Amino acid sequence: MKTATRYSTHSIINHWITVILVTIMLTLGLVGNHAPTDANENYIMPLHFSFGFLTALFVFWRVGVRIFEGFAQAPAHQQPWERVLSRIVHVALLLTLLGLVLSGPTYLFTEGEGIPVFGLFTVPSPLSGELETLHETAETVHKTLAVPVLGTLLALHVLGAIRHFARLGHGKE
Repeated sequence: MKTATRYSTHSIINHWITVILVTIMLTLGLVGNHAPTDANENYIMPLHFSFGFLTALFVFWRVGVRIFEGFAQAPAHQQPWERVLSRIVHVALLLTLLGLVLSGPTYLFTEGEGIPVFGLFTVPSPLSGELETLHETAETVHKTLAVPVLGTLLALHVLGAIRHFARLGHGKE
């Protein structure tokens, strides 16, 4: 594992692509779930599923990189409590994103549905038939992770980033 004080270029690129995709996912998911008509929902949710497939690729890459590269070393100025909180938030964000990209497809697969990907192809369900209990569980997990959990973690992450840059300026360790 590396102990660099900065993340690698590919990790930074992955971070910002994931930020964009997660923003799209949250927007589509919230709008789709509150769509005024079935026609609106039926238009929006396949986009949510398609972007979810794409997001999953980046989340799996991100988690894999963290497993093999580890996290960047905390800046020397950080207090012990800041280091602990930062690590907890980073790990919780990764686990939450992983939980979302696993519970989302499970939510579909347990209804016997595949994942439509931008009208290009459909990832077929590996499950046979409908599994109501697992479906309800996947729905609860997905919706809980998406809004209250991810929302809280993103707020903490953004506040931490603002604090970091306010103290140090951009690009300084």
